[in-house]
Amino acid sequence: MAEELDSNHTDSYENERIQEKCEQDSQVLEPAKQMAMSNELKAIFLKESEELEGIVINAAKDGKISIDDYHQMSLLAMMYIHEEIKPEYGRDQELAFAFGMVRACANLIKMGVDSDDINYTVYALKFANLSLGVAKRIGGDKELMRLKAKKAAHTRHSKNHSYKQLVWHYYEQGMNGFNSLDQAAEKISSKSDIPFAFRTVRKWIDEFRNAQKKLLPSA
Repeated sequence: MAEELDSNHTDSYENERIQEKCEQDSQVLEPAKQMAMSNELKAIFLKESEELEGIVINAAKDGKISIDDYHQMSLLAMMYIHEEIKPEYGRDQELAFAFGMVRACANLIKMGVDSDDINYTVYALKFANLSLGVAKRIGGDKELMRLKAKKAAHTRHSKNHSYKQLVWHYYEQGMNGFNSLDQAAEKISSKSDIPFAFRTVRKWIDEFRNAQKKLLPSA
């Protein structure tokens, strides 16, 4: 839980850092000193823009961010860059906002190329890559948390399987001395090395009996 809170705090800090950087350099993103670009350089910038947009679109297609968040955060990022609003979003939308910044900056790159302004284009590309780096880190953290949760679930399953085998062993050894299945479950669940309640042990005994029935030759 502490790791998750720390990760959320860091993710928020990274996005805030992008926002602060945009605010500090916002004046540079306004077309100022015009520097003509060659057609070759324009082609390079446009290719970068298309690749950045492709990364964001694939993130939405792969389910890393929802389609709704994809559109909402892209619009929010663009409005923020143009200083129309201060962005507000939930913890679960931080990744989407980072990708939204990437998409918005990809559009700015195209605008810079169209206006033949190399300064504007370079700074847009700079912020796009910064946002992409944040998105990758946030996405990596989320994937790591998912893998940890999967590993924990697997560990719990393996441990439960071992206890189930132990319950089966106790039942098989003492089945002739039990007056009923409920009594068997009650006695086995009371053992010090069985940390499971009556209901779980009773269910496992039923599973054992069903498994044994399947081993009997059919009439």
